[in-house]
Amino acid sequence: EFQAYFSVKADVDADMEASDGNISAYAAMIHRMARNYGGRKIAKNAVSRLLGMASRWSGDRTRLSAQFERVEDALREAAHHAASSRTISLNCVEKALLSRRERNSRIEDRLHEQINEGTVMIDVTGRTLGQVNALTVRDLGDHAFGAPSRITARTSIGRRGVINLERDISLSGPIQQKGAMVVQGFLAGRFAKRFPLSFNASITFEQNYGGVEGDSASLAELIAILSGLSGIPVRQDLAITGSVNQHGESQAIGGVHHKVEGFFRSCCDRGGLTGSQGVVMPKANETNLILRDEVADAVAKKRFHIWSVETIDEAAEILMDMPAGQPDRHGAFEPNTIYGRVSLELERFDRVLRAGPAEQEGF
Repeated sequence: EFQAYFSVKADVDADMEASDGNISAYAAMIHRMARNYGGRKIAKNAVSRLLGMASRWSGDRTRLSAQFERVEDALREAAHHAASSRTISLNCVEKALLSRRERNSRIEDRLHEQINEGTVMIDVTGRTLGQVNALTVRDLGDHAFGAPSRITARTSIGRRGVINLERDISLSGPIQQKGAMVVQGFLAGRFAKRFPLSFNASITFEQNYGGVEGDSASLAELIAILSGLSGIPVRQDLAITGSVNQHGESQAIGGVHHKVEGFFRSCCDRGGLTGSQGVVMPKANETNLILRDEVADAVAKKRFHIWSVETIDEAAEILMDMPAGQPDRHGAFEPNTIYGRVSLELERFDRVLRAGPAEQEGF
């Protein structure tokens, strides 16, 4: 019946390509909107700023948001800041955008206050074994923000493989559970060529008391497990976000600009920038990186860094400061590499499990 009454279907996209034609039409629309507020003009740099925000709202540098009401809301507030002036300046637009962010950021501010006070435990300096700064994003509808979340892994002799604590207590969604299983698949494919894969590795989001969903922390979970098995500590001045597949390739995730900004804010609050801090993210997300001015300036001045990676090998080398290692034709790794140390530990676990009680006393 629906098809009989509605024979023409229109699927309207939430954003559009940032082509020259669309940018020109979008700018003309902004000028028309400005005239609706007291016949005002709008400065060219203010139009550029709003076009930049439209791209940020779409989450892609190559696209523009089609949610024109968000642009009009910002313009209406900017016109208020213009007061008696006949022109909406860049400063008016900046004030409007900042005011909107301040009004909507109560939850974000409280979370970062807890990180700054140490109530939520996040390290932004030093190195720690089996501990990684992952990045999460929260979308409240009218405000989205990122923040770091600590992931830890504890490894031991056993046969259970990756133990996802969130799954065991029903706090994880199916996609997060799949991500943990993918990590198990990668480890089996990488290290179980010469002997059975026998280990326990419990992973968890520390101080998380709600549900967990999505696979954007699977790169971080894998780094934490590799650190625990290899005995190589992880840099805490870095955070990582990204999904991983069973071949160890990084995969795109959502909200990357919010996540980068969340860790940047934590670094600033916890003693200021040191010049070594930064974020590791999937290369596939480069086009989604639309950062606030203060973050972009810090990156340009090399006070904060961003690495984009295509594989877990690249990510592990950055966070653990050691070559990942490549297998020879027999599947063995050089000892003084990340994978070499992991392989030696897994081989030791397997020997212990296969040994009798008398033989185990020697381990």
